This record gives sequence, C-alpha cells and structure tokens, in this order.
Amino acid sequence: MTALKRPQFLVVDDEVAMVRLLELLLRPLGDVTKVYSVPEATEALGRGLKADCIITDVCMPEASGLELLDIVRKKYPEIPVVVMTAFSSVPQA
Repeated sequence: MTALKRPQFLVVDDEVAMVRLLELLLRPLGDVTKVYSVPEATEALGRGLKADCIITDVCMPEASGLELLDIVRKKYPEIPVVVMTAFSSVPQA
C-alpha cells in the first residue's frame, strides 16, 4: 500500500509574520514552501517546484500577487491560486 502524497503549498508574501501564520495553518494539511516575493516564487516554480496550490498576497514591493496570478495562469494553468489582501476597498479586493 502506497502512502498518499501530501499536498505542496507555495506561500508568497513579503510579510514574515503572515508567511509564518499561513505555514502554521497549512503545515497539518501538507508541505509548505515559503517565499517572500513574486520573483522568488517564479524562480521556485521554474526550478521544478510541484505546487498543488499557491497562496499569495496582492501587494508586494517587487511585483504584485496579481502579476503572479497572470504568470501562473499562462505557464502552470493546473495550479490553483488563492489571492489575499489586507485592503478593505472593494475595487482592490
């Protein structure tokens, strides 16, 4: 009997505290790869990281989570992406 593969989450956020919180929440469900920018995320995916789900913040210094969403939709359309934001304005959310 083979063991079930644990899901691989990719967490992308420039806020260390948020990354740590998400890691604590997701670790019981699967393995967590943490990165702190969109360039780091695209590099990890380009190196062959097999993410089952990407969780990203919208606002980050180098590139936004929406830019990451566009990249993932084009290159890795099978990976679901969850986009988070702390903004309370409806247009940004």
